Amino acid sequence: MSETNTSDIQCFVAGAAVEHLPQIEYSISEISARLGIRIEVSCDRSKGPFHLVYGEEVTDARTVCLPYNPRCYDGTGLFKALGDPLLWAHESVDKPEATDIIGGVFRLLAFSDELQVCPKDRDRRGIFSTTSLPKQRFAVRAEPIVENHTKVILRSLHQLNPNQSTIDKWPGGKKWALLLTHDTDAVSISAKPELAFNFVKGITRHPLRFKMVLDGFRHMLKPLEKNPLYGFSKWKEAENAKDIQSAFYLYFRHGLSLDLSDWRSSVGDADFKWEELRSMAKDGWEFGLHPPIHAKTSINEFIKGKEFLEDKLEQPIFGLRHHYWALDWRKPHLTYRKHVNSGFRYDLSIAWRDSVGFRAGTCLPFRPWDPAREKGLDIYSIPTAIMDGHIIPMRDGDDFDIEECSKAAEDVIRSVSENGGVLTLDWHTESACNSYFYKGHIQVLDKILHKILAHDDVWVTTPWELTKHWHQRRNELS
Repeated sequence: MSETNTSDIQCFVAGAAVEHLPQIEYSISEISARLGIRIEVSCDRSKGPFHLVYGEEVTDARTVCLPYNPRCYDGTGLFKALGDPLLWAHESVDKPEATDIIGGVFRLLAFSDELQVCPKDRDRRGIFSTTSLPKQRFAVRAEPIVENHTKVILRSLHQLNPNQSTIDKWPGGKKWALLLTHDTDAVSISAKPELAFNFVKGITRHPLRFKMVLDGFRHMLKPLEKNPLYGFSKWKEAENAKDIQSAFYLYFRHGLSLDLSDWRSSVGDADFKWEELRSMAKDGWEFGLHPPIHAKTSINEFIKGKEFLEDKLEQPIFGLRHHYWALDWRKPHLTYRKHVNSGFRYDLSIAWRDSVGFRAGTCLPFRPWDPAREKGLDIYSIPTAIMDGHIIPMRDGDDFDIEECSKAAEDVIRSVSENGGVLTLDWHTESACNSYFYKGHIQVLDKILHKILAHDDVWVTTPWELTKHWHQRRNELS
């Protein structure tokens, strides 16, 4: 890791702000990780002088005063985007410089604005469409506002010390990071549940499903690796050609009731052959768990899923991403506790259901907040910014504008690169067939990757490698 020795920054929390000290310490730890600057928090005035003061006005030119607004820590208030860059401020604030920078970071990372989503707008899993968000939050759903807040802090510190040094964010002089990932929702078009599902869907909604039924029967006696929905070989070949490697998230269900939106074929099927996946794991591809929809209700589901995959892959796994993003949307910390206690080190499930962007307002890893324990949990949440279904329409085999779909990702990609963030792409494993409802998906991804890989400042890695790097970096700042 390339690094520069940093000067510690002292932050004094004063007055009424002390009431929210755990939240403030959490927020500042996340700001510190983004800046690459160690920030020490104190409520003891005698330990001054301080570079930052939060919660009271001071006239010392050597100190930066940060406004405090208790409404940031109350989920009932309405907030808005304000200034350039956009900051997250209470609706009563009319000047960007009056924005509570620290409280705004906490509010976004704790998903506080989601408390205002109407219960009737949530589905049976608690998940909601972005149009159900408060109007102002919806408008900036694709803006990494947390990073904008950290820019304000850095600008203030540079006013105090133009030579303020930082630890590099990414290794080898890279300026941002790319994670290519795949959720594996199907592996065999010939599986009986797939045949039944496609037949029913063909009758009720999509005639293309009948072709999938016919192809399912045609491939029933063929080797699994020849099956249209078995995408691992195709991804390996395509990624080798680009000199990159990705991560795959594999389904395994143990004992829980099946949800209608769960998978119908998976690596958990008795006839699945593991040799190719073992070989890929040894060669540097990463594998993790893709838990079923009801997994959030049972820690045993995570434990058994992890054990199953590790046994089959003959390698440890460290990460996961929930199918349908279905961790507990009302109380994410309850699911994250299960992740931690099951031995997982990172999760990729924080994303919008129906839109590109940043559900937590950040394009960088963060520790999920636990409101009951009043601290960040010992796991990293790596935001997923773009899924194939976010930008590609669900069509019945019809053509769509590939160029237009790839352009739909450009603003988010630009935001991530400009903020030195992590761009996580999620292209389903089965989309490698580039047929049926996945027709054109590979061309869209190729256009996106072509533009990204043309830059030599992006670190293309896997989620576990990125997690290890980020964790080491945070430890150096603690």
